[in-house]
Amino acid sequence: MRNSISRLVATGVITSLAVLTIGVPVAASSGKATIAIVNGIPGKKIDICINGKEVRSGLRYGAKTIVRRSPGKPLLKIYKRDVRKCRGVKLMQRRLTLVEHSDLTLVATKKAPKLLVFDNAGLSPLPAAHDPEYAYRNASDLGPINIYVGPVSPVAPALAPPIFNKGDQALGHTDLPDIRVILATYPGKFEPIAGPVAVYFKTLRRHEIMVVGTKPRNAKIVKLLRAKAEPI
Repeated sequence: MRNSISRLVATGVITSLAVLTIGVPVAASSGKATIAIVNGIPGKKIDICINGKEVRSGLRYGAKTIVRRSPGKPLLKIYKRDVRKCRGVKLMQRRLTLVEHSDLTLVATKKAPKLLVFDNAGLSPLPAAHDPEYAYRNASDLGPINIYVGPVSPVAPALAPPIFNKGDQALGHTDLPDIRVILATYPGKFEPIAGPVAVYFKTLRRHEIMVVGTKPRNAKIVKLLRAKAEPI
């Protein structure tokens, strides 16, 4: 399978295998914005509030939720799990700017920047609308890492993979559905700090692969699988 990495984006944003499949096209006809929120804080469950209303309670580490909102500027607040609604220890907050069909992935992390915001507008490249899409992301507090993607775990790769700092991502698509092994290592090392996990790249699907965690013993690879809009 040929991997086509359209770009490696150093975002510098002000952010076992977990799987969630969403059967709604990325560009929903309603015009509402889609927000995926991932808990990347080891050892903590979080409550997610938007404009003072709790939209998800007790989201565990490595889990995620999908929220759809009308265009606007909602205020997102994330709290440490509390039996009260939108009360207790506030971990972070951010006012979001949403337009029609906004498509964001947010990752809550332990260290600054505590909330990573990935804009998925760069995905769904044409003319390869049927091809499996991917986004590989360092959403962790592990420091610089390598993310390997290949048919087998690397032993001595011919080329050094790119280094991903916190908030960095690589976007692209593949020309065929296939199974790939994904793992994260520290640069120059081959011992995995997260993974390996096998991922089946499917047509008409978008695969967001995120490394989360603060140290190797709690690092995870989180996978978010979403349906793409049917090409016209």
